[in-house]
Amino acid sequence: MDTVSLWTWIYRKRIMMTKKMLINTIDEEESRMAVVEDGNLVEYNIRMSVKEPTTGNIYNSTVQNVQQGLRAAFVDYGAGKSGFLPLRDVATEYFGEDRKLSAGKKLLVQVVREEKGSKGAMLTTHISLPGRYLVLMPNRQGSGISRKIENEADRKKLKQVMEQITEQENMGFIVRTAGMNRTKQELIRDYQMLLRLWKDIKGNSEKTTAPGLIYQETDFAIKAFRDYYTSDINEILVDDSETARK
Repeated sequence: MDTVSLWTWIYRKRIMMTKKMLINTIDEEESRMAVVEDGNLVEYNIRMSVKEPTTGNIYNSTVQNVQQGLRAAFVDYGAGKSGFLPLRDVATEYFGEDRKLSAGKKLLVQVVREEKGSKGAMLTTHISLPGRYLVLMPNRQGSGISRKIENEADRKKLKQVMEQITEQENMGFIVRTAGMNRTKQELIRDYQMLLRLWKDIKGNSEKTTAPGLIYQETDFAIKAFRDYYTSDINEILVDDSETARK
């Protein structure tokens, strides 16, 4: 084998042994993410959309009316259609002394399902903020571990670590699958980042009138990076300059 062929072979072997993330967002109607390891596809995600999704977005809203028969409220959160808010998804802090939700009440809501046809978006006041390893549930006190973490010893250890981290704050959380085998310091960093984000959201909500957008869920590429990036990925290839900038 001559020198050129040898180096070509070495280069190809090196490429084959690397782990890469590929992000394709140049097509506005379809975005894709793939993780390739040693030439094999190990992760894949796709989003098809003709418009920017609103799921995960957080808005200031006002109650328009309460339908006791439906056990739900219709709220104005700034979209074309009223949002549908089941009363079971209204945090206790929003109810009056008579345990009723009144028209005109300002609520901080999150979209859990896109509007479809004549139906408005499904909303909740139980906010969830996903991070790399955790999901912060700031106005709930429950905690949990991803069901994909099946080993009972791992689950118990994670819960003990998280109880130490969160003991100063009265907030709920879920440890995501990616949180398994993470160090306490890594979990602390993720938790503190989400805590700062929540404080910013609350502050912006208090300073802003309703209705209106308070927080926009990160776009496809950023979510792909958050959810699938690991330290053993050697290279990230992006086909769109604006996505690369973000």
